[in-house]
Amino acid sequence: MWKSLKAALLAAACVPALAAAQDLDAMSTAELYDRAKEEKTVTVFSLSSRIARVEKAFEATYPGVDLIGLDLSSAKQIARVVAEQQAGVYAVDVLYPTFPKWPAA
Repeated sequence: MWKSLKAALLAAACVPALAAAQDLDAMSTAELYDRAKEEKTVTVFSLSSRIARVEKAFEATYPGVDLIGLDLSSAKQIARVVAEQQAGVYAVDVLYPTFPKWPAA
């Protein structure tokens, strides 16, 4: 899980610096890291207070990229993203909410 989380965080950090059509999945970790260092931060809205431990480990592994981790409920994550985007602010890079279980069809 940590490996995929690191890759997701690095990819999220460099999204604004890339053209929308560029395929982040095709980039190596080193390429993503270089792009993330240009962006300097990655903001994560997490459902868990464990984001603080992830933040420390991520920043130790990827110096020069500041992970800003916020522990927010799923409802607060969605409300904040909606409000920010309506205001033209695109600050969050990664969301880790929970979703309700849908009834089986």
